[in-house]
Amino acid sequence: MSAILLTIVISIIVIKYLVRSILSSAEVKAQKIAEEAENKAKIVEERNKLERERERLGYQVQLQELEGRLLQKEREIRTEDRSQRAEDRGQRTEDRGQQSSVISQQPAEETKDYGLWTMDYGLKEDRGQRAEDRGQRAEDRGQRAEDYLGYWGLKEKPFENTLDSRFLYLSSQHEEALMRLSYAIEEKKGAAMLTGVFGCGKTLLAYALLKELGSNYKVAFITNPLLDPIEFLMAIAHELGITNLPAKKTEIPANLILDSIGEVLQNNLRDGRNTVVIIDEAHIIEKSQVFEQIRLLLNFQLEDRFLLTLLLLGQPELKKKVENIKPLEQRIFLKSYLGSLSLEDTRKYIGRRLNVANQPNLLFDDKSVGLIYESSGGIPRRINHICDLSLFIGFDKKVDIINEEIVKGVISVLE
Repeated sequence: MSAILLTIVISIIVIKYLVRSILSSAEVKAQKIAEEAENKAKIVEERNKLERERERLGYQVQLQELEGRLLQKEREIRTEDRSQRAEDRGQRTEDRGQQSSVISQQPAEETKDYGLWTMDYGLKEDRGQRAEDRGQRAEDRGQRAEDYLGYWGLKEKPFENTLDSRFLYLSSQHEEALMRLSYAIEEKKGAAMLTGVFGCGKTLLAYALLKELGSNYKVAFITNPLLDPIEFLMAIAHELGITNLPAKKTEIPANLILDSIGEVLQNNLRDGRNTVVIIDEAHIIEKSQVFEQIRLLLNFQLEDRFLLTLLLLGQPELKKKVENIKPLEQRIFLKSYLGSLSLEDTRKYIGRRLNVANQPNLLFDDKSVGLIYESSGGIPRRINHICDLSLFIGFDKKVDIINEEIVKGVISVLE
């Protein structure tokens, strides 16, 4: 009996050993398979990176070639212009030589006067020729721009980062912000604040708002508030038409400027005009005394209304700065925020700008719009950069519509 038990125990031990060996072998194989799969994945990733880099470099080469052709064309034009000017100078020199041979036979006094006259005439003629050459070069550049616009059926460039309110696209958030700011002005609510990420259209929205205001508004628009308190008040005074202040800021106290501004506000009220002060890029204000002057401006009021409406525009950090100054923060009647555009708004934004430029078609396919949205983050200023360069490359390639490949190349260059 004991022999049978011993045999069973030994068999169990052997079976366990065999099972462990099999499991160990399987684990080793599984580990090797996992390592091989990981290595293959790394190889694929490296290949993809190399392909993307090759594609990016390819677009850079294309852009460089395009720029090279444009530069070469300009050089040819300049060379031709220089040759023409040299030929003209040679002709004028020959003419003056003939004139000199003629006048050498005249009396000395007449010769002197005539020589001065011909010298002056020659200088004027040279200046005129140079001006004509510059005009010709400008005309050539204009012709290239006209070819670009004509190719896409545009009457003007649609993606310029300028403050042309015709190109404003009113997304739901832009429309709400415009409505709030308009309400603050029309109802004379004292102060309102608009914040948003850079390039989201705050300044353009303000310019669109100004166009909506009638002639019964006097507006002071401060575009660079990075000033000390006195300079800040003098900038507002100047925008409001105050001209009787000393030129040097050391010669004028702040209360005198405030008194002058208050007098203008009273005069505007008496004339039936409302006063609006817009401070753009207000987030760059560093000195707390400037915010204090802003607060003091809001002290100009009657029992039932403010004598001016103050609009603060800036990036998100402006909100934090204002919140740290409670006396000012409590006087901000309305606050609005502009974020980035959604994918659908990006599509509508591109279409809106093209439509204003006389092109009813989108000119960008769906994949390219999606790629523009992803790369730009829905920021209008970035969208403009990508779309403008994409149209330029598309013009050079003579495509009918901007596709994903072109946008990829543009993004790789801009990044």
